[in-house]
Amino acid sequence: MFISIYDECGKIHDKINIKDDIEYVNGRVYKGKKHYYKGIGIDYSGHYLLDYDENYRFIESTDIFYLGDLVSKKCFEKKYGIFKEKYQPHLSDYIGTCGAKELSLIENTLEFEKSSVEIINCVKIDSLDNQYYFELIYHCNRKQFNNNSDIFLLWDLLEYMIKNNWNFPWDKCSITDITHDSRVSDVADIFSSSRLEDKFGTIYSVLYSLCHYNYGKYEDFLKVKNLNHKHHSDFIFNTVKILEIMNINIDSLSKHKNKQQNYIYNVYNILFEGKNCADCVLPDYGNFVRQQYKKNLINKFG
Repeated sequence: MFISIYDECGKIHDKINIKDDIEYVNGRVYKGKKHYYKGIGIDYSGHYLLDYDENYRFIESTDIFYLGDLVSKKCFEKKYGIFKEKYQPHLSDYIGTCGAKELSLIENTLEFEKSSVEIINCVKIDSLDNQYYFELIYHCNRKQFNNNSDIFLLWDLLEYMIKNNWNFPWDKCSITDITHDSRVSDVADIFSSSRLEDKFGTIYSVLYSLCHYNYGKYEDFLKVKNLNHKHHSDFIFNTVKILEIMNINIDSLSKHKNKQQNYIYNVYNILFEGKNCADCVLPDYGNFVRQQYKKNLINKFG
């Protein structure tokens, strides 16, 4: 099967040949006869931009300051393939394929014991700058964490990550990368760090995304350790409690007698100082995102 690569004007620039019968799964992922493929194109429906002109149609606002608006480039519409424009402003991935940051898949699948993915092949798309596609095996068959998943296995995954210095960016919707058997299907963004800030962000990421993805399973998850959620600030306070349960020193997280002061301190000095998604590609942009989050917090609490 030939996949078209389109230039910035929507004209065919090149093609890649996938010698397999493939069917679409989701995102950038397809299934072949034996293996899966990631980064071999999409049916274009839009991407994200901070600034744009009359060549784009506005679709909707995201209200995420570093992501911009969801837009549709007119010359890409009704086309399938890979498009020479970034899918999101802060990431290196072109629309439909994988940027250089995805190369961490190779190393992380070997070192991270809870990986649900195995890399068979990595192919550089020569006509594009540092863009790739992957042939791989998903041992979970792309089945995500769901209502029938074992909540205790999710605790096991989180404990493994914290105790072995593996982390999610704090602002990542990490539960969508966790499989039905509580392994990680997209290990490109996980990273190794022993910093308290990153461990804090890892737990926060799981709590926050699980709550918004499946509130019933979120409640079940908390009940295992006799925790509860009554206010949005409990994402922070439950993170502190879970770190303590996992024998991580939390003295620096509870230095104020006032609960609100502790909340502000932990968000400003701990959570926001952890690695965010923008850090994964552009450290300077990651720092910009960090400072903007801090500015927003100051504006809220004074």
